[in-house]
Amino acid sequence: MSRRLAPKGDVQPDLLAASFADIPIRGQRDTMERPFFSLSKKPRLTPVEYHVGDVWVEVSPNSQFGMATIWDADILLWASTQITEALDRGLPASRTLKFHPHNLLKSTRRDTGGDHYVPLRAALEQLTHTAVRTNIRSNGKKKFAAFHWLEGWTEITEEGTGEP
Repeated sequence: MSRRLAPKGDVQPDLLAASFADIPIRGQRDTMERPFFSLSKKPRLTPVEYHVGDVWVEVSPNSQFGMATIWDADILLWASTQITEALDRGLPASRTLKFHPHNLLKSTRRDTGGDHYVPLRAALEQLTHTAVRTNIRSNGKKKFAAFHWLEGWTEITEEGTGEP
């Protein structure tokens, strides 16, 4: 897998944010080897059904936002990196992450100009609205689960400038 190049002028990393590329993500094999995300940059509106033996996964897109893409999955990997880093440092972890979008964009090696926040919002919408249903085994038991990649998201912007 090729590594995403740093944007021009990216010479100093953010010192208070975990580096997306340098911290190993534990237990992400299932996400990478099964079709949980669309591989197309065009909105995918058809569901994915995956069956192996008696295990199945159904990923359903939202008609307005489409299915979350593999590029949207970078956000989930970034978030899990932040949680893992906090736990490794003995800090409390929460199911709610508060962050500046600039840090996420920079850590995932995306451009940070004003118009680059629009695709980030679209990715958050797709992650929030993609439905997943599965019966993946867990600890020797079969478990049925239905969820969305993100429970929700909130953006706070300055009224005068529109900055996040």
